[in-house]
Amino acid sequence: MKKFLSLLFFCSFLVSSLQAQQLKWVVKGKNVGDDIVLKPQQYLDGELNYDNLFISGTEASEIIAPADGTILSVGLDRMNTLQNSTYYGLSGSFNASINKLAKEKLPLPLKYINGSVQIKLANGNKLNINGLRGDKIWKTGMKIKQGEVLGTMGYAYKKVQKPCIALAISNPQNRADDPMKPFGLVSTFKLAKETPRPATLTLAQTKEDFDILMKSLKECYPSYKERITPEKEAAFIEQTTKQFKEGMKYETFYHIVRTAFTRQFINDSHINVNTPFPYKEKKVIYIPHLFVGVENGKLIATRAIKGTERYLRKEIKSIDSRSAEQIIKEMYNHVELCDEEVKSYVELKVFMDFANAYWNRMKPQTNTITFADGTTYKDTWVPNNTVKDIIPKPLLSKYFRAWAIPKQKDFNFQRIDNNTALLALSSFTLNEVELEEIATTLKANINVPHLIIDVRNNYGGDIKVLNKILSWFVAKPFCLPKAYDVVNSNSTYKSFKYCMNYPLDNKLFEGYEPYGDQFKISHETDTIQPNPELNYKGNIYVLINENSCSAATSFPASLAYEGRATIIGRETRTGYHSMNAEKFAQFKLPNSKITYTIPLVKIVFDETITNRFPAHRGLLPDIEVPISYDEVFIGKEDFIMNKALEIIKTK
Repeated sequence: MKKFLSLLFFCSFLVSSLQAQQLKWVVKGKNVGDDIVLKPQQYLDGELNYDNLFISGTEASEIIAPADGTILSVGLDRMNTLQNSTYYGLSGSFNASINKLAKEKLPLPLKYINGSVQIKLANGNKLNINGLRGDKIWKTGMKIKQGEVLGTMGYAYKKVQKPCIALAISNPQNRADDPMKPFGLVSTFKLAKETPRPATLTLAQTKEDFDILMKSLKECYPSYKERITPEKEAAFIEQTTKQFKEGMKYETFYHIVRTAFTRQFINDSHINVNTPFPYKEKKVIYIPHLFVGVENGKLIATRAIKGTERYLRKEIKSIDSRSAEQIIKEMYNHVELCDEEVKSYVELKVFMDFANAYWNRMKPQTNTITFADGTTYKDTWVPNNTVKDIIPKPLLSKYFRAWAIPKQKDFNFQRIDNNTALLALSSFTLNEVELEEIATTLKANINVPHLIIDVRNNYGGDIKVLNKILSWFVAKPFCLPKAYDVVNSNSTYKSFKYCMNYPLDNKLFEGYEPYGDQFKISHETDTIQPNPELNYKGNIYVLINENSCSAATSFPASLAYEGRATIIGRETRTGYHSMNAEKFAQFKLPNSKITYTIPLVKIVFDETITNRFPAHRGLLPDIEVPISYDEVFIGKEDFIMNKALEIIKTK
């Protein structure tokens, strides 16, 4: 027992020591705390410095890594304000990239354009250093040692007007953290306090928040006029404002805001209410005994708390006074986070997500469920933490496990047999070291006749990563014929008054040219060349499903457009012809404190509409594997993968 306690004490001491370990001062040869010019909570020319630590020196001052870690990102940027930066492309080292910008003779303040590095530390915190120069080439994913030289000192911010770096730290949840205490300094950092949301809103507050919401959507969302007719807008506003009253409950207004981001008004795979449903914030969530869903146009019990499984898959006629038809319509209307007329994801949501049948009714209650055969069941909701078994069990099916359980890595390569290999990509947010690892493995298997690339349950990522991977598979130089970006303004946005990540005076799209009543920049000359060192020539089969989003739609779409791959599975969640993405404005309503995200750029890939690529839809598969109850809730097999292997066997 004493040995156990001693070991426990030692482990606790070791963990505490690691957590309390001080970082090494970032300026080589200087003592901790030397030459600090601006601390958190100090003002600089009227600007409050919230979380940056500015440290000065000379242009020859070497900046070192304060601790061991992994490089998460490396780039080139310019701090416009203490809370906002403009990012530029990085090509090689910091100095080479800055020199490249200089040759373009653009009206840029090159003195204040610098390299930046983000390092992930052992405790999960992320350390950001801005204001770097140097000739060394850094890659994302590289391991770095404490004391290793990152570069020399540049000019991090124009208002400091002398060589300096800006250092900031964020925690694993990406929230600003103290940049001084880890160095053993007396800290001036103050954590921003979350503004408590109100229990109720006055009528004036309700009207103000709703007005801001609608104006921000109309001004910022680049597909607003295309998707929302004046008649639809007027009907939505009239229907919504009828519900306004003095002392409106927060929960009621929240669902009004949420409704604006569903199929009832604007549905988009990249537009989102960030504030969670009120019921999800409660310590105890109540759930029904019978979960309902839509299968083949009928409302059924899809899952059941143990003891009520006799009702599984029985057709439901009504729940209380709501008919099955009414509930089904509501469930379809409440679907969000998918583009335009995408069907596959919508069918999944009305099949799986019972909450769409209740929406703003997620609270303790008793329902009378009437089945099509005339029998009834009184369903009294119970706390979810009292439920031991749900039938079918959530992680029984391979489909559910693949969707719900996080992957240890964002990629995996597997040799299935002598003729077939599998490259699974669960994200396109891959660092350079990971890309090199994939490339090395692919080279070693370059002669395998059949390659399956799995981008199911992949929510996208970096366009540069996408283009790099595409270069390994395209057979000839590839360029979409009508590729361009569209935005609503090449000047400022009035709605940015309520934006959390861009200042009011920011002109994000100054280089865009007039295009009707919008603004456009063309990408028709952007060509992806086949990689001369790595180019797979075999047969490609790409697996997609209703959770293939953004870059995970663009990747198979590009290969499909070129006729380079057979696409197997189900329609993607993001549209084939275009998506709204790239830059995102995050808003907070002043009274309700509800936050939401609006994409600012409409990215058009292709304008060609054919039977293969129909309008307003996601990428359709060449070979469809329809969604089914067995696959989602029961099946221990991978239905889409099995179909791919079945096809390969016939080759």
